[in-house]
Amino acid sequence: MKVLILDKSLQYGLKIKGLCLERKPDLEQVDIVGTMDALIELTSKMIYDLFFLNLETEHAKLVAFLETDLAKKTPWIYTSSEKQKILEVFHHNTAGFITKPYDKERFHEVIANAKRLNKICGLEPINKVAHFKGMIEKGIVNRIALATLDGYIIVHFDEIVRCEANGNYTCVYFYDESFLMLTKTLKHYASKLETHGFLRIHKTHLVNLKYVRSYVKGKNPYVVLKDGSNVEVSLRKKQVLVEQLYI
Repeated sequence: MKVLILDKSLQYGLKIKGLCLERKPDLEQVDIVGTMDALIELTSKMIYDLFFLNLETEHAKLVAFLETDLAKKTPWIYTSSEKQKILEVFHHNTAGFITKPYDKERFHEVIANAKRLNKICGLEPINKVAHFKGMIEKGIVNRIALATLDGYIIVHFDEIVRCEANGNYTCVYFYDESFLMLTKTLKHYASKLETHGFLRIHKTHLVNLKYVRSYVKGKNPYVVLKDGSNVEVSLRKKQVLVEQLYI
């Protein structure tokens, strides 16, 4: 397996390389570049199996690169400390996200997602759907397939803190403070997750009850989640929430 890391910070590039080699010491090759020109030059000479792309490194050039056939055929993981940049590229061929400073556990999770995506990158889109549906049907009941424009990402239920409606899209927030924009509605994910400890407490919010830290009563009740976010509770859902929390 060949890995290419793009990061203008050599320190962070070396951190990713170290995590890669820790996970798989016999990796065939791990290269680090600090500019898009260097990335384009290397990819013209060699085929890589996975990219780590830092969104703060020549962002405009990177976004243009993501539209190329090469980027669309190769699973990639991006790193960023700026959520706006994440939103700009969510629809590309992503296998996951890592926020700085890098967390080892999250790193291994996104690598696992990339591995799954890499195995099916040569299949037709219809076969991708069948592949992941088959995984769910075979008994992986503690995981869910999250639909992006390019395929599916498999995550454990406990990785998800909350989901928020955004028109016909859904924004999913994870315990490591990363998030992912999905191509299906909140109603779709509520139907999948409400039997696994989640509750739709508002028309725009679905929360994992395991992450509820406190419930604040009043004219406009809300919950405080363990990631520090406050989520409004509709009056219609207030009693259901109280019962679910055993208050």
